[in-house]
Amino acid sequence: MSRPSLSVPKRLAFATATVLLVGLVAEGVARMAPDDSTRSREDVLRDTLGDRTLSALSDVPGWDLDPDGGANWRTTYTVNPWGMRGPDYENAGDQRVIFVGDSSIFGVALDWEETFASRFEQVREKRLDVDVQVGNCACPGHSSYQSVRKLELQCLGFEPDVVVIANLYSDSTYAQMSDHERWPTSLGSYRGLFEWSAAYRLIRNPLLERELAEVDQPAIIAQVGDEKDGETRRVPVELYEENLRKEIALVRDAGAQPVFLMLPTIADAGVNAKGFYWEYRDVMRALAESEGIPLADGPEHYAQLPYAEQGFIDHLHPSALGAIELAGLLDLAIPDPQ
Repeated sequence: MSRPSLSVPKRLAFATATVLLVGLVAEGVARMAPDDSTRSREDVLRDTLGDRTLSALSDVPGWDLDPDGGANWRTTYTVNPWGMRGPDYENAGDQRVIFVGDSSIFGVALDWEETFASRFEQVREKRLDVDVQVGNCACPGHSSYQSVRKLELQCLGFEPDVVVIANLYSDSTYAQMSDHERWPTSLGSYRGLFEWSAAYRLIRNPLLERELAEVDQPAIIAQVGDEKDGETRRVPVELYEENLRKEIALVRDAGAQPVFLMLPTIADAGVNAKGFYWEYRDVMRALAESEGIPLADGPEHYAQLPYAEQGFIDHLHPSALGAIELAGLLDLAIPDPQ
């Protein structure tokens, strides 16, 4: 005589109880593992990254500025309470401006006073006789996908009046998969729900260590170049436009004015260089026109300079002289404080 089959609710209850039991057993076994294998996320990050230039200590996908500061080629950088390179202002000034982008915006190899964010502050204060405060929300290698999260999590806490959006070159470079595929979601505030579990940490830690093995500035810069077999743009051009629109919405929702900065390259100085970014520039120009966003056009400006080649450290990154030119260009594009 066969036993009667269990009802669906009882089957679900039995399955749930089994999963919970297996989970509890796995958690118990994991808690008996060596402490080194179940370290916290922060400990793994610190131990793996060591004294590297960048870290992954925030919820920004991939990597970000190290909160304790770090090396910047021949110089160093420090980080303020808003996760940005720049001074720690105690009181709000007449106008606050932040800059979003990658290493060209960050100021690779430049002291803070040499960066165009700092030069912009100096130029604007002298011209308008007002207190301008700047923050550099850029990070070497950051794409627009990462910048959206950095704005959300950190930089808009500075309460800027203007946000200069300059994402472009890191978006158009090549990688094994797009940023949207590599980091489809961020655990964000839900991370704490998992972090208490030793079983979760036991599985997560080796995966995290493997990912962090590629997170340093030389590896990021090396992504710039020709396409290789099996590679794709870090941010395909249609997703680039989507990310720019997200940044615009975030900035406007925060009560700030978005401004686009299109950075030049040495190709704009008349030097023969490959342009892997042309269609991205077209997107930025079209979006500036359709959304009524001021655009500081670096390529157009540099094409008219007799000494433009001296404005670069290499093919891409502005030199101290280039920073002065960009500061003046940007000062004219940004609305004056009311």
